[in-house]
Amino acid sequence: AFTVEKPSLVRIYANGTLIRTSKMAAGNYRLFDLPLGYGLNALELQFEDGSGMIQVLRTRKPFLSVEPGVLIADESEFGFSAGVGRMETDQPYASGFFRHGISYEFTGALFAQVDLRSILTGGSFTYGSQIGSLSGATALVSAWDGRDHPLSVAANLGYRFLIPAKKGLPALTMFAEYTSTGFLSPQPTTTVGVPQSAIQITSQIGGTLGPSLSAGFNVVWRRTLDGMFKESVSLGGNLSSRLLDTLTANLSFHCDFESGISPDLGASLSMNMSDFRNSNSRTGFSQSLDGTNSVSYSDKIPLLGGMGIGLTGTNLIGGLADPSSISLSTSASSPFGDVSLDGGVNYGGSDNLFSSSLSVDVSTALAFADGVFAFTRRIPDSFVLFAPMTSARGMPLSFSIDGSAALHTNGMAVATPLASYRRAEAAMDFPEADADIVATVPRSIVQTSYRSGILYRAGLSRQYMVTGRVFDSRGEPFAYIAGDISDAQNQTVGYTFTDEEGVFQVFGLIPGAYSIEWGKDGMTSSFRLEEDMDGIIDLGMVAIETVDR
Repeated sequence: AFTVEKPSLVRIYANGTLIRTSKMAAGNYRLFDLPLGYGLNALELQFEDGSGMIQVLRTRKPFLSVEPGVLIADESEFGFSAGVGRMETDQPYASGFFRHGISYEFTGALFAQVDLRSILTGGSFTYGSQIGSLSGATALVSAWDGRDHPLSVAANLGYRFLIPAKKGLPALTMFAEYTSTGFLSPQPTTTVGVPQSAIQITSQIGGTLGPSLSAGFNVVWRRTLDGMFKESVSLGGNLSSRLLDTLTANLSFHCDFESGISPDLGASLSMNMSDFRNSNSRTGFSQSLDGTNSVSYSDKIPLLGGMGIGLTGTNLIGGLADPSSISLSTSASSPFGDVSLDGGVNYGGSDNLFSSSLSVDVSTALAFADGVFAFTRRIPDSFVLFAPMTSARGMPLSFSIDGSAALHTNGMAVATPLASYRRAEAAMDFPEADADIVATVPRSIVQTSYRSGILYRAGLSRQYMVTGRVFDSRGEPFAYIAGDISDAQNQTVGYTFTDEEGVFQVFGLIPGAYSIEWGKDGMTSSFRLEEDMDGIIDLGMVAIETVDR
C-alpha cells in the first residue's frame, strides 16, 4: 500500500526488473498479484511527477519475505473434511485444521485427524524473516486398538534461504524429521502397520552458475533407531544448461548407499527443445545410464478450438530387457465439455510380447439456474451462469471471475465455477464490439451459498458522448465550473466542467436518467438519455435548478 501525492508516472520494479508502468492520479493505492517468488524479494516504486524529480519508495525492510503458508496478519483459514474409505466403506475418517496469521511474518496452525482406532493432534508454524524462513510441526497420535505403542510422536523442522533479487546467491534448504516407533496417522482402513522409529535429515543447495548454466545438489541421510538399525545416504545432483534459445540440456545423477547393500548408481541425460514462437510445441529426449531411453513430442493443432496432441516412444532402439512402447494421446477442452483419445502399443522385451490399447472419453454436464441452461465441463459446488440477453445473441462474449482466464462464447450461455464462498467480481465484455459498446451490467459482485447457481444476465449498451451548454439566470455562460454526475440511483458516475462558453462534455454514459451538481451552491441540471444510433447527443441549452439545502 502506498500514497501518490501528485499525479505521477509510477514505475514498479520487482527484484530489479520493471514489471509495470502506470499513470496514477493523487490518492491511496494497493498493489496485488505482484510476480514475487518464494523467498526474500526486493520491491521498488519510482514516482515521476513531471517536475524532473524522481521519488523512490522501497519496501519497509530491505527484502520482502514471501513464504508458502504465511498468511496476512489477523487473517485466518480453516477446513474440515469427513468420509469413509474407498475400499472399506465401514471405516469413517475425519480431519480439520485452523491457521491464523499472528503477524505478517509468523503464521501458526492447529490440526487434527481421527478414525475408529486413533486420533492425531498437533500444531505447526511458519516464520519468514530477512535471513530465511523457518517452519516446523509436531504431532501426537493416541491409539486405543491395543497396539504395542498407544502413544507416538513426530516432529520436523525446516529452514530455507532464497533471495530471487540476488540472482547469484544459491538457494539453501535444510529439513530434519523425527518419528517415534509406531507413529501412524489415522486412515480409513483396518490395515495398520508398525513404522520404525527414524530420524532423517535432508539438505539441498542450488543456483545459477552463469547466464545459461545452473546446478543443484542434495543429500538425504536416514537412520532407523530400532529394529534392524538401518542407515542410508542418498546423493543427487543436476546440471542444466541452455545451449541455444530453443534447446536445453540437463544432466542428473544419484548414488544411494545403504548399510549391507551395494551402492546404487544412476545417471541420465535429457534434451528439450521448444519453439519460442509456439509455447505448445515441445520435443524431448532422455537417455539413462541403464540403457533405457525415451523421446516425446507435444503440440496443439487448430482443431475443436485447439486440440493437444502428444507422442511418446520408449526404448525404441531395442535390445533391452524392458519392452518398447509407442503411445499417442489427443485431448480437447472447451467450456462445454472435454474429449480425449489415447492409444498405444507395447512390444519386444525379454518376453517378446505384443499388446495394444485404445480409449476414448467424452464428458459434459448441464448447469441451470432460473430457467437458463448451459453445457459445461463439469458442475462444481457453486457456479455463475453467464447468459447474454437478446440484444447480444450471436456476438462474441467474454466472461471472467476475479480477473481469471476469460471464457469466450458466441452468444451462448456459459457456466463457470466459483472457487470459494467469498465475495468475487464477475465481469462480462464484448471483445469484438465497437469501443462504445459495453455490457448493460459490465461487472457485478457475487457471493454464493452452499451448492447454488447465480444467473448473470446482461445485454448490449452503447456508451454516449453528451454535450450541452449551461447559462446562469442572467443569460451569461456558466463558465469554468466543475460538476459531479450522478445516475438515477444517486451514484456518482463521472465528472465534467464547463469552458468559457458554458459548454460541457461527458463521455461513457449509457441510456438512463442523470443529474449534474454544479459547484457547492446546490445548483443542478437534470437530463435523460435515450437510445441513439449516432452515439453523440447534444442536449443544447441545459436548465439549472437550485436545490435548497
